[in-house]
Amino acid sequence: MRVIAGTAKRLPLKTPKGMDTRPTQDRIKETLFNMLQPEIPRCTFWIYLLEVEELESRH
Repeated sequence: MRVIAGTAKRLPLKTPKGMDTRPTQDRIKETLFNMLQPEIPRCTFWIYLLEVEELESRH
């Protein structure tokens, strides 16, 4: 997995061995941030924490 935005863009992330780690689906992220936007100032910053993508799925 890797970070796809922000200052850590393109940095690979290590996942725990023996665990099935998957990225958060886009529709779930959209719903979550639509709910949080009015509650948290600068909510769009937090999307960088969830924006990860599986490198293996592209290879």
